[in-house]
Amino acid sequence: ALSKRLDVEVRREGKVWQQSYEKGRPVAPIKAVGTSKKSGTKITFWPDPEIFSVTQFHFDSLSQRLRELSFLNPGVRISILDERTEKKHDFAYEGGIKSFVEHLNKTKQPIHDKVIFFQDIEGGTGDPKRDAEKERVEVALQWNEGYAETIFTFTNTINNRDGGTHLEGFKTALTRALQKYADQGGLTK
Repeated sequence: ALSKRLDVEVRREGKVWQQSYEKGRPVAPIKAVGTSKKSGTKITFWPDPEIFSVTQFHFDSLSQRLRELSFLNPGVRISILDERTEKKHDFAYEGGIKSFVEHLNKTKQPIHDKVIFFQDIEGGTGDPKRDAEKERVEVALQWNEGYAETIFTFTNTINNRDGGTHLEGFKTALTRALQKYADQGGLTK
């Protein structure tokens, strides 16, 4: 709806499907245009200058956001190509948010080698396809020798830059758990 034109190509179930839109309306019905053993989606769009006063994209900003999405969706490969400059990035992180924490700490000195990771899927079955739509929480942590904390929280792949109640609840629970562990182990002296 915000594009002057948008072209979509979907590779799914052995076929290649295409459709184009102008100002949010289909130009023609979706049609099969070939076959493919691959799966995936390619979207090409042109922003509508009647809606946006600035239609220049910043490759580095878009690239950073797509990198985040790649970390948040393990097993998904995301590519970006700036046709103005031929600058291109490909992102694929099988380790999910564990890989994100490793990426964030790559120039720092971690205190412990392995990233602490846990997840919970409400009513999870262990089958990724069946569990994809269920509520889930994933946490990855790694302390380093720095003094500043770097915390990212995402809800439905959207970065909650100001943290919000999810972050406050997590910090409170983490502080209580560490304090209890330290008290029980006599480590606070």
